[in-house]
Order: sequence, then structure tokens, then C-alpha cells
Amino acid sequence: MAKPERLFGKHVVLRPLTRDDLDLRLKWVNDPEVQRMSVGITTSGNDEYDMRVWFHMVSEDPLSEQWAVELADAQGVYAGDVDLHSIMGGEATISPLFADPRIRPRPMRQDVLETILRYGFEQKGLQTVWAQIPDTDRDTLAVMEQLGFERVEVALLDFIEGVSEVTLRLDRAVFRPD
Repeated sequence: MAKPERLFGKHVVLRPLTRDDLDLRLKWVNDPEVQRMSVGITTSGNDEYDMRVWFHMVSEDPLSEQWAVELADAQGVYAGDVDLHSIMGGEATISPLFADPRIRPRPMRQDVLETILRYGFEQKGLQTVWAQIPDTDRDTLAVMEQLGFERVEVALLDFIEGVSEVTLRLDRAVFRPD
């Protein structure tokens, strides 16, 4: 089955991430609040070269798809993304980046995650989806658990900051969309 051009949620539209999104993505991945949500701590900044190398690597990976998130009422404007990667043997991993403050409320996060999970289970034939989320991102963890993800491991990510990474697993049979 061919990859669709767009995935439609209730409030968001997912479309393939493009080079045109990279300047705004760079701004967001360097934002301290986004860093705390996505990696648990603030880190040294990325530059344009880092972003282009990352994009080249992931876009050449046949086991990886990067989906840009847009608000349904602001189509064309990059607000974040969700990577569906390590797609193999009926399993994959998702990595969300809730960049724009408009997609950070729990209902918006849930819509992004439900949209990519429906696609993964229904169109990609996945049976299990994994995620690794820092324990500092309580909103994403709460939404994932509401959708049926279960915590399978907690590992110390940064002992100086006291941040742990939570590994979560969702089996297709227990996926609970709204």
C-alpha cells in the first residue's frame, strides 16, 4: 500500500516532513521548553548543518517515516512532528515532538498520537508500537497511558538532572482511541 499524502485527525493533519520545515524545526528543537519535553533537559543548540544531516539520514532510512504536524485550521504551518521509525517485523517506535504551544495541550497531543497510531496499526499492519519519553514530560506520558500504552522500563537518562526515560509499549489489541 502506498504511503498516504496526509493523515487526518480531529484537530491536526499529518503530512510528510519536508526540507521546507527544517528552519522552523531548528527553532523549536533549540527552544529550552521543547528540549525539556522531548529530551528531559536543556541541551546545547543544534545548527542548520545538524538539522540537514539529521533530515538526510532519516529521509534515506527505508524503515523510518517523519510526519509533520499541522493544525487543521492552519494547514501548511509546521507545528511539530512525529517520527515512526524502526518499522520492522510488525513493530515500530514513535517519537513525538510537540513544538508549537498550540499542539501541547493534552487533547492535541492525543489527536496527534491517535492519528499516527491508527495509521500504524491499520495501514502499516503494526502489532506493537514502542516509545521512549522522558519522565519530565508528564502530559505525553498521561496521554499515552490513556491510549493503552504500558510502562515496561524506566532507566536513568541524566543523573545530574535526575531525569529518567520511560519505555512504553502499546499492542494493537489494547489501543484505546477516543
